[in-house]
Amino acid sequence: ADPVETPVNDVVFNFAVPGPPFATQGPVTFTFTLTDVDAEAPTEYLNVYGENDLFIGSIAHTAVQCGDTTSSIQVAASLYDQWAFDGVVTITVKPNIPAGQPGRFSVNPICPGGSISAELIYKANFPQYLQFEYSVNGGARVPVAPVAPVAETLALGTNTVTYYFTDCVGNEASCSYQITVEDNEVPQIVCPPSQNLVLPNGVCEMDVEVPLFLNVSDNCGVTTPTEQTQPDQPSERLITYTYNPNLNDYVADDKVFTFVGLPANATPGVVSLIITIQGDVDSSGAYFEIYDPDGNFLGTTAKGQPHVVPGDCNTPSLAIFQVPASTFNTWAASGSFQITAKSFQSYPIPPAGPGWGINPCDPLQVTSDGDTDGSYMFATISYESVSPDFYVTGATSIDPTTLIPPLEPETITFLQGTSTVHYMVTDLNGNENECTFDITVEDNEAPQALCGPTFVEINPSGFVIDTILPAEIDLGSSDNCGIASMTVSPNTITCNSPSVVNVTLTVEDLSGNVSTCNTFVGVSTKKPQPTVTSNCGSADLQFFANPPAAPGGNNAFQYTWYNPQGLPFAYVQNPTILNASMSDVGFYTVEITGVTGCSAVNTVQVTCDLLPLATPSIQAAATSICEGESFQLSSSVVCGSDVSYKWFSGVAPNG
Repeated sequence: ADPVETPVNDVVFNFAVPGPPFATQGPVTFTFTLTDVDAEAPTEYLNVYGENDLFIGSIAHTAVQCGDTTSSIQVAASLYDQWAFDGVVTITVKPNIPAGQPGRFSVNPICPGGSISAELIYKANFPQYLQFEYSVNGGARVPVAPVAPVAETLALGTNTVTYYFTDCVGNEASCSYQITVEDNEVPQIVCPPSQNLVLPNGVCEMDVEVPLFLNVSDNCGVTTPTEQTQPDQPSERLITYTYNPNLNDYVADDKVFTFVGLPANATPGVVSLIITIQGDVDSSGAYFEIYDPDGNFLGTTAKGQPHVVPGDCNTPSLAIFQVPASTFNTWAASGSFQITAKSFQSYPIPPAGPGWGINPCDPLQVTSDGDTDGSYMFATISYESVSPDFYVTGATSIDPTTLIPPLEPETITFLQGTSTVHYMVTDLNGNENECTFDITVEDNEAPQALCGPTFVEINPSGFVIDTILPAEIDLGSSDNCGIASMTVSPNTITCNSPSVVNVTLTVEDLSGNVSTCNTFVGVSTKKPQPTVTSNCGSADLQFFANPPAAPGGNNAFQYTWYNPQGLPFAYVQNPTILNASMSDVGFYTVEITGVTGCSAVNTVQVTCDLLPLATPSIQAAATSICEGESFQLSSSVVCGSDVSYKWFSGVAPNG
């Protein structure tokens, strides 16, 4: 960065000072000296702040750029004593940075060797010839000499600390204050790793045994631990000794600890087995071997191991063994179990001899087998039984529920997709935490695609595009977990399409698995529906093409009419034949053609019913007959579907 435009950094002074019972007398003076500092301009100066960012003054300008200056700032004794209470007074010096101005208007690091120093000067009183004591929560007084801050371990919650001062003639004064120790640390809970499972064919859900969380711990405890110490009678804890002729000394006997009635509901994680020994266990070869109820070796009590707190004849030793909770629950389910401590005596002889192994701390008290000398040993089982909240979100949803010990893995039906399993615990002080892991149920089964042909009549105008929908060719496609989409390709038909269009139906399920099937679309054009009419008694024939409706209206088509002989006779939509006769009876064809050249044809029949009745001719079998003689008359056939014949003698209709 450009030093001309960059303000100098803040400077922090931490003064180590004596705290109570030193008491400040009079004001406190801080003296600041600037050497070779860019602080001559009106906006170029340094501000001074006490603790809690309290502004206490500014340092004077230098006479010239890169000059020197000294300033003193006073602080009231009462304020200073507050700052000095913890033994450190923190003063911060910051450059003035004018609002809206470039960095050059502040104090800049442009002077070689520029520096600032600070000096603290004040007077303080210290009480002489006083005895200082303190107590915590009404406990025993603890003398402190010389008077100075002390380190004390305080219990969780509110603690009352009382100070006592006694002068040389026995006068005493005291004061008390409270320190509240809060537990804001959340418990730690560890979940198993996520799982990926594959669905069997034909189903979309599966039963899964959901594993429990792996471990839970807390600095102050999630619950009040369940504990049992054995033996429970002090006299039964005493170590007995038996003479070992190979070692020519008395050595500690084995000891068995029997635990009865412990609930088999330890929370997943570990159970603590604590072996406490006060005796001759401070040498490297003096230890017990610890075995579980099944005879499995758990470890030793030998000193120098991470799980062993050393001890001797005057101080208890602790050996802490971590047992998996599931293993402990198996032991406890039987109602009682035993932990065995075997006194190690397998030393090579020589050099082993007297003093090897765990020997009496007071040899004068052990003169025969079974004697004791006051050394003791006992075992403690300690574990927590947590009731976590359990719920599942995602593809499978399960509302929160509290699990009651003993905890067992639950079998849950999971749907296809990713589900997140949550375990939540709350410690004794209300701090919550949870762990999660995913169970993903994968669907790798492709859908079954079934399709069949369909047929489309397309308008021949050239203005119409028909879209083939999946439902038109789908014959019942299916999937074990449901179909997400179906598409047809190609899916558009025009009147110019071939008469058979091969298409593919693509079926995709919710997991992205895809199947396809192939079929075809039969394409034909919509035909006109021609008609013909005539007025009763008229010989004129009126034809109507009646084309299919089109976006372009009737103007979308060109028309060609063909007579029964196949010859074109008209090029309009609705032509007329005047004075039609029997020679005009027959089938007429109309061809319509759209703007893209698509065409469609259809026929209409002209029958004699549409024409006026023809005049019949009459024939007689004989033109001369005798009176009373019968004769036969006949008429020519008149074309029509419903013609009736009436004969008259004379002139019809009055004959």
